[in-house]
Amino acid sequence: MSAYVRCASLAACAAAGAVLASELPYPLHPGYEIEPNGSFESAQTIVLDLEKPYLSGKLQRHEFPGPHPDTYLGAFNKSEIRIAADDNSSPLGNGKASALFDLPVVPNGDDPRSTVRLWVAGRPDGFDTDFNGLFFNSPHNQRGGFSLTVDYFADEDHRGVPTGFLGSETVFAEFVTGAESFRFNFVPPVDADSVDVRIDNTVGTTPIARDVDHYRVEGLDPLCDYAVTMIGGVNLVDCRPTDAVLGWFDKHGDLIAADEDSGPTPLYPQLTVLSDASGVVRLAVSGRGDLNFNGLADFREDEAAKGTARNVENPIPEIPLVHGVVGCYTLAFERIEHDPDATPAIDPEDRQALEAGDLNLDGFVDIVDLARLLNNFGWTMP
Repeated sequence: MSAYVRCASLAACAAAGAVLASELPYPLHPGYEIEPNGSFESAQTIVLDLEKPYLSGKLQRHEFPGPHPDTYLGAFNKSEIRIAADDNSSPLGNGKASALFDLPVVPNGDDPRSTVRLWVAGRPDGFDTDFNGLFFNSPHNQRGGFSLTVDYFADEDHRGVPTGFLGSETVFAEFVTGAESFRFNFVPPVDADSVDVRIDNTVGTTPIARDVDHYRVEGLDPLCDYAVTMIGGVNLVDCRPTDAVLGWFDKHGDLIAADEDSGPTPLYPQLTVLSDASGVVRLAVSGRGDLNFNGLADFREDEAAKGTARNVENPIPEIPLVHGVVGCYTLAFERIEHDPDATPAIDPEDRQALEAGDLNLDGFVDIVDLARLLNNFGWTMP
């Protein structure tokens, strides 16, 4: 933090932010985040309203491809006797999905309706003939989502003829604990004689909390100091303040400074930034523990880099690699005024350090000071 920073009134900023939110609903106002903005290259451009200098966003979960379970498919008659089974015959999925073709519908006794009785389990469970989610009293350990599609045909001699196809049904399910076994009972159309059953084991997704929001904030006064402070926002788990971190980047995407707890309350970050000659500041928001703004927890990355994340003596921890923060936030921008008639706030030692090139007064003249200088140096010659 700069010695010149005058912290904004938390109550005043929060009240002004509440008025703003009530006047213009998300996402019509330019002060609200719009995805995708997860990288420096895809940063959202925000033209800041200096009358209401607030920016609101959300660290959210994104859907990523989930595990691909190795399935086993069985068909049964009315007496629960297995009449067909398959391991890896499906044309869908990754080669480990199951399918049954030309499967006859099962007469239902006195009921004129026929049925298609199916059972889906993880692959090991299919080999002990029980379909109970276990393989010799142990879970089959397959996890992830799958879809099951049943195609109905009027007569197997009509396959390939459009009038022979009577329609299809698709259901979705997911192995969560690794010990599930799913039972499906379909009632086909009256004229159906046979069915094709196909599983796709690559349809499942997993919500991952590794969101990072990048912004290119325009409309600031050129070459002026600003205090950027997180003034509000709660997470979606227990309504506690969102554990966010704030980063300032130069025009090449290199991180100049980051903070997670320097605001008026240690629950929120604050940075002192310097707008460039065009009145632009480049910022990013991520979850606490991600001070390099790649969506991952930094301490777990260090383990992986040292080669200690996977070995017999030190198994992989259960803590996820991602930062795991989901919640809203509001940033307030306050221009820092310097009074030329006031007593200088820089003591002689700091002044000497600044003259030597230590722009952030951390006791070292290094790449951070150079980046801070170059970020505001103007256009780069080709």
